[in-house]
Amino acid sequence: MRTILVSLVCQMFLGFSSFASTADSVANQTNNGALQLKRGEEISLELAEDLDARTAETGAMVKLIVYLDVKVDGKTVIATGTPAEGRLTLVRRPGAFGAPGILELRPENVVTVDGQRVPLRDLERLERVSVGKSRRGLALPLFVAGAFVKGGNAVLRKGEIIKAEVARDVFVKG
Repeated sequence: MRTILVSLVCQMFLGFSSFASTADSVANQTNNGALQLKRGEEISLELAEDLDARTAETGAMVKLIVYLDVKVDGKTVIATGTPAEGRLTLVRRPGAFGAPGILELRPENVVTVDGQRVPLRDLERLERVSVGKSRRGLALPLFVAGAFVKGGNAVLRKGEIIKAEVARDVFVKG
């Protein structure tokens, strides 16, 4: 009985060590010759189109492009001019009583030189809140007139820069 138990323990150990060496081998193959783009790497993106709170929709995808090369060990892993995407997370049209228009943009993803789509996190959200007209001093008789006072419009212009960062580690084939 003891011999069988020792035999089973040995087989389990050999099976585990075989599994571990296979896992190491797979990891080395994944890393072999690839450059690691690390989580947290900063990326500068440029807005590729004008956006207007009067016509934009919350949730809409927005075209961005990479503003500066992203390099790892001196090799470009994300090139200038590469397409990227953002999403409008908040859109409010200018409203009555001087309520301002609002646009908020969050970067979503970018494409590496080997074609991988990499998720992004925002370092700063690109946000515009228009400067609305003053609502102070409206007397009750002017309340109805205030309903016709529109707030200012929020606009994001093509060429504005937004900072983002890589959301997870990615191996890029250079």
